[in-house]
Amino acid sequence: RENGSLWETALDTTVSSRPFVVNGQKKTEEIFVQDDANSIYLISSDGKVMWKKRLDEKIMGDVHQIDSRNNGKTQYLFNTRNKIYLLDGKGRDVRNYPVELKSPATAPLSVFDYDEDKAYRILICTENRRIYNYNSLGEQVPGFEFGKTDDAVTSSVKRIQVEGKDLLVCVDLSGKTYIINKKGERKITLKETIVSVDGNYFVEAGKTTPQCKIVYLDKKGNVQKLSFTDERENIALKSFSSVPHFLYKDLDNDNIFEYIFLTDKSLIVFNQNKKERYDVKFPEKITSAPQFFRMSDGTGRVGVMCSYTNETYLVDCTGKVCDGFPFHGSLPFSLGDINKDGSLNVITSTTDRSIFAYTME
Repeated sequence: RENGSLWETALDTTVSSRPFVVNGQKKTEEIFVQDDANSIYLISSDGKVMWKKRLDEKIMGDVHQIDSRNNGKTQYLFNTRNKIYLLDGKGRDVRNYPVELKSPATAPLSVFDYDEDKAYRILICTENRRIYNYNSLGEQVPGFEFGKTDDAVTSSVKRIQVEGKDLLVCVDLSGKTYIINKKGERKITLKETIVSVDGNYFVEAGKTTPQCKIVYLDKKGNVQKLSFTDERENIALKSFSSVPHFLYKDLDNDNIFEYIFLTDKSLIVFNQNKKERYDVKFPEKITSAPQFFRMSDGTGRVGVMCSYTNETYLVDCTGKVCDGFPFHGSLPFSLGDINKDGSLNVITSTTDRSIFAYTME
């Protein structure tokens, strides 16, 4: 083992996806990852490959865990461009899966458990500009009446709860917003368009529907807030030499969101009063978008990767680099207590074949 890692596991070829920490069938956590030959692996908490399975395509987005049979056993849910997969703990296809999509997916799926009764709804946007709604048996949900979007939707459907009701939000490539209910009916129509720098946007739920906002970064590096009543607020917090990556998250667990910017050398955070809270400098150029982690105490952490130095950083809500960091790794990473021993582990990977597990101090 190098770099003080707990263990290091080599895949057959280079790592393709973020290594996802998932709940194991026993009392530990496991790691789910895909390589560039499209094989997926389940790796135990001590670094052993438990099973491997070849897929036709790359996974889009995250791997979700659901209890589709409501029996306490979870399965792995995800999509590729042409299929939705549901695998059991041993990597076998659950009955009716994989689901062949009627049109190729343009975004990762979303899964919602509206009433927390495990009656899951799986929503996915496709090239024919439709949103398909499936149940956990892989069947299309009757009564979902959404028509078509004007253009392709390339990010997952988002959900907010306002005044006791669920609203689903998506934005197409032309900047048109679709705000619908669980049945697919349009509830709010906005005239203003959303053109974000990277197709990324955040939905901030208000106490009432008119107070809800879509928040994103425009191509000038300014934050735009568009309310559900079509009122726009333009917020220029800093003059950036190039457009940064942007997150809009509650770092302090106080129900107040922060503006988080990652430039090629700095992580800069502003509060709602437009005051700079901190500016963390990195020794080398940052090459990829930041990651956000919600910790067990509710506070947030921001993950930063630098491929030039093969280093992974984690910054806490006060702007301090967490103890032990940087760790070895240059690709998106995951956090989890893989041995359930009260110590947080960092699961990283590099542009070669290796997955590393570290213990945070």
